[in-house]
Amino acid sequence: MNEWINRARDRLKTLDMSQVHLGEVLGVSSGAINHYLAGRRDPTPDLLVKMAEALKCDIGWLLTGKVESSGDVDLKGLVSAIETAEVLIDQNGWKISPPLRAQLIAEIYALNREVDERAKSVRTINLIALTKKISS
Repeated sequence: MNEWINRARDRLKTLDMSQVHLGEVLGVSSGAINHYLAGRRDPTPDLLVKMAEALKCDIGWLLTGKVESSGDVDLKGLVSAIETAEVLIDQNGWKISPPLRAQLIAEIYALNREVDERAKSVRTINLIALTKKISS
């Protein structure tokens, strides 16, 4: 299961918020929320940002489990990573599970945020290994 889904479910419990209420806040049906939280459908980048706001949590934490040390989340970078992943998936005709999709997005996001060249090389190797796994 996508780790972001576990974190979203935990936030729902912590806030004592139902999926119905979350759907109302986000302007989507409770059925759509159910699909997202079951990993059967992926929310759009904009909806993920709104979901983090509704769940009163950091978008970076929701998706990666980590909070930026500066307190600033690179939303443009996150949206860019999601868009890049979608392009890769579409161009290669991959049919991948939501957990693999989330892992691909997280790897692209982490690679784009990395400043240390050695760590960037390691992240690039990890991304290549992941794309090979997806392709096979």
